[in-house]
Amino acid sequence: MHEDLKITEKLKVLIVLDVLPERNGVGTFYTDLREYLKKYLKDVRIFGPKKTNNSTNIFSIAMPGDNTQRLYFPKISVLSNFIKDFKPDIIILPTPGPYGLIGFKIAKNLNIPILSVLHNDYDSMASLFWISHIGKLIGAFGKFVNSLFFRNSYMVLIVNDGMKYLARELGSERIETIGTPLAKIFVDRPIVPIKRQVEKVLYAGRLSLEKGIQKIISAARAIPDLEFVFAGEGPLRKELENQCKNLKNVTFLGWISRNELVDRIDECQIMVLPSTIETFGTSALEGMSRGRIIIISGEAGITSWSSLDNMYINNGEFESLTDTIEHVIYLDELDRVSLCNKVPQVVKQFNQETIYRWIEILMQTYESKTF
Repeated sequence: MHEDLKITEKLKVLIVLDVLPERNGVGTFYTDLREYLKKYLKDVRIFGPKKTNNSTNIFSIAMPGDNTQRLYFPKISVLSNFIKDFKPDIIILPTPGPYGLIGFKIAKNLNIPILSVLHNDYDSMASLFWISHIGKLIGAFGKFVNSLFFRNSYMVLIVNDGMKYLARELGSERIETIGTPLAKIFVDRPIVPIKRQVEKVLYAGRLSLEKGIQKIISAARAIPDLEFVFAGEGPLRKELENQCKNLKNVTFLGWISRNELVDRIDECQIMVLPSTIETFGTSALEGMSRGRIIIISGEAGITSWSSLDNMYINNGEFESLTDTIEHVIYLDELDRVSLCNKVPQVVKQFNQETIYRWIEILMQTYESKTF
């Protein structure tokens, strides 16, 4: 590791994103990663859209089927000049949108090594969210751009082993599974001990179809003595609020800052993530880092990480989310507290290993100089 640092401390790395920082899983992933890598690299920057001004964007349009997220189109000259002035040694491309495409073209023209990351199965997401023709078009576009990236990258990173087949299908020859980093606030802030009595259940994430929100609403109806809190925005928010207007045990917070999210996690005893599509499940990792009981679906990519086995409860092993929550309620209090006490240290180690592996991969990419 020390030899790696001698090389990486000379590196300048640019991450080109198509999403706003901290507004979805991919945006937070790279915001958090950058905070760690700044300690080891000469410089690491993120170039992407800005919500409050047009310094980097020509225009933006609402994503079809989800007006809470937008597709941004960059000012090509601004991005090009930024890259030429910054002179990065490596460009990371995590999103197959207009920013990523322009970043890819410039990287190829300047012979800068590319590191691509596959965060989502865009084909599956498109078929879930959008009607046939639009869904097929969006899915095909995402696959085409990812294939272009992957065939010209030194390496393609995936966030769970189950995505290897898709990465290979899209042209990857060198594939590496990489963990998801945690924001420093989750590991640095002192742990608040969990209450022995289960009183509050938290969901933190997008309010969208693939997150299995209806399972949480059903559990709220079935267990009126528990408080259910939703932190996040998404296309289903108004519909869900209408469904829950007569449920006194349900609260919608909307989008909240990372600081407030830590507070909300510390207030709860259970966090739930019953998604039907979930390539990793960062909110579950965040909850583990704070020593909370985590209930996740078997579809979550986090379940493919053996180092995190037995750190959560798999909702797929029960008839319903309601049954899973009731199982947690009736667990022996000492067993529940004992589990919560040991999990944060395991997650902290997972996080540190993730950062070290990123450094090793950046070093390998820089040394390749083959693209």
